[in-house]
Amino acid sequence: MNLLENKIVFLTGGSKGIGLECAKKYAEAGAQVAIVSNDPSSLADAVATVGRSGMGILCDVSNPDDVKAAIQQALDKYGRIDVIHNNAGIAHPAKPLHQTEESEWDTLFNVNLKSIYYTTKYGLEALKRSEGCILNTSSLVGEIGQDNHAAYTATKGAINALTKSMALDYAPYKIRVNAVAPAGVWTVMLREWGQAQEDAAGSFAFRSFRARSRGQGDFS
Repeated sequence: MNLLENKIVFLTGGSKGIGLECAKKYAEAGAQVAIVSNDPSSLADAVATVGRSGMGILCDVSNPDDVKAAIQQALDKYGRIDVIHNNAGIAHPAKPLHQTEESEWDTLFNVNLKSIYYTTKYGLEALKRSEGCILNTSSLVGEIGQDNHAAYTATKGAINALTKSMALDYAPYKIRVNAVAPAGVWTVMLREWGQAQEDAAGSFAFRSFRARSRGQGDFS
């Protein structure tokens, strides 16, 4: 029997990068995956890749009405949710704090952090019934920081603190809450961040070397 046989995973940001790889692994382990994305094209491709184990839900995770409707769509199809994986996130702008526009700050926090509030608000009752779990995708930079990326690292540091509080709050309902904190993963989002650096080529070469020397993965 597969580890996730008959489990229902609600996965935000599941149509690209880390999220898509998670969707494929969840399906391989026997789960049905509700793949949530705001990009119709990549969402269709992701569902085609996952096959019968996946359904696509078009949703802006920074919009509460969208998230509420997405949770309901998953429940309408599957009748339950066992896992909410909050993976949706953006990484731009690549700037120090004083150069970050207020609108850029707000957008980052709405997508990366407030989306977790929405999925929890609207999905908690389903998780109580299934005694399920919540998984938040954080980042290593939430612990160690990163130059030219202040607002993004702030969202990831906040996710780490939030995860700990959520774990305490929901333990009485037998809901487990954890976070994963990847280092550099060679995704489109990481490439876009690198290209925004003043010395893109040098930045990638240096970070790749530093990551390998620390055993944190490879950017190249």
